[in-house]
This record gives sequence, structure tokens and C-alpha cells, in this order.
Amino acid sequence: MRVAFWLAFALLIAVDFSRRGYPLWEVFLAGVLSLSLFYIGHFFWYWEILPDRLVHQRYFLKVVFPFPEITYAGPVTGPAAQHAAARKWILIQNATGRRMIANPANPEAFLSQMRERLPGITPHLSAPDSN
Repeated sequence: MRVAFWLAFALLIAVDFSRRGYPLWEVFLAGVLSLSLFYIGHFFWYWEILPDRLVHQRYFLKVVFPFPEITYAGPVTGPAAQHAAARKWILIQNATGRRMIANPANPEAFLSQMRERLPGITPHLSAPDSN
């Protein structure tokens, strides 16, 4: 959905430039530059484990989950779990039902730090066995 938004955004900018009579190379450049904003924004994604809370910064949005409110930290559930990359994703859910999907570079180290701060639950990466 977000990719479609950025593609539509780039297309609208290119169409606007075209309608204003700009040369084709400037129309193309405007579309490419607006799309590059989407990719540059991915460099501003990070997860930080502080002593009392988990912080997720995405673009210009900061989501904070205090540790006492976290009720689940483990593998992604539902339809998203079928995605191949979901094996490395970690779903974090708080008491109000808000969810955060973490995709850290080192999931095991991330979970190790989470285990230290969440004594009430046991964060894990693999789905529990149904046996």
C-alpha cells in the first residue's frame, strides 16, 4: 500500500510538471527524485531498546512501547507470517492492542535484549510447536 502511495505521488508530480509545460527530461527527473525520497526514508528506520521502553523510528514517526505495557514479543502471526521474510520479523504487541513489527539486523541479539527487560513474557523468534 505504501509503495502504491509513493508511485502515485511520483506520478502526480510528473503529471503536474508535464501539464505546466516542462521539458520531458525535467518531468522524468521530478518523478525519479520524488521516488528517491521513498528510498531515502528507509534509512531513517531503526529500533532502539532503552532501559524502560522500546522505540521504533520510521521516517518522521516515533512509536514508543514502555516495557510494562508489552504483552507479546515473538514471531509474526496471521497472514503476514506466510511471507518468506517474516521468519526474521518480530511482532511486539502492547496491552492496548497496538502492534509493532521489528526487523532488526540481528534478531537473536534483539530478542536477547528484550528478554532482559521483559521478565513476565518470553520473547522468541520461532513459532511454538503445536505438539
